[in-house]
Amino acid sequence: MKKFLVFVVLASLLIVGCDLFLNFSIDDILGEWDFSDRVIKGKAATNVHLSVLGEDRFDLGWNTSENSYWIGCDGSIEKNVFTGTYDAWDGNLEGDSPIEDDANITITFTLNDDKLTAKFEGSGLLDGVTLTEGVKQ
Repeated sequence: MKKFLVFVVLASLLIVGCDLFLNFSIDDILGEWDFSDRVIKGKAATNVHLSVLGEDRFDLGWNTSENSYWIGCDGSIEKNVFTGTYDAWDGNLEGDSPIEDDANITITFTLNDDKLTAKFEGSGLLDGVTLTEGVKQ
């Protein structure tokens, strides 16, 4: 019984500790990140690029055979989680109305072996999107 209790305590500490001791800061992810071609929302996407501009601003873009998408996110980051809103456009930015306007978004970042993962949760176009294996430029 004691061994089981010790195991449960250690396992709990490991689970909690993972979130407390991140292996990166915002300074580590600032900059330009390229991701390999992938499927986003059921469409083949190329030139997938994420710009981490600061603690309060992220831009994301990609191309499909039909459109070019550009997304601007504003909010704040705590530890590795960004919370805010975004606007999204498809096609030519001049004169276009956004296809998403002030949509809610949470982005969870992880950095492993200098490869960035960004998991998007919220509403609209970005909900459920996960970008993996991002390479800093």
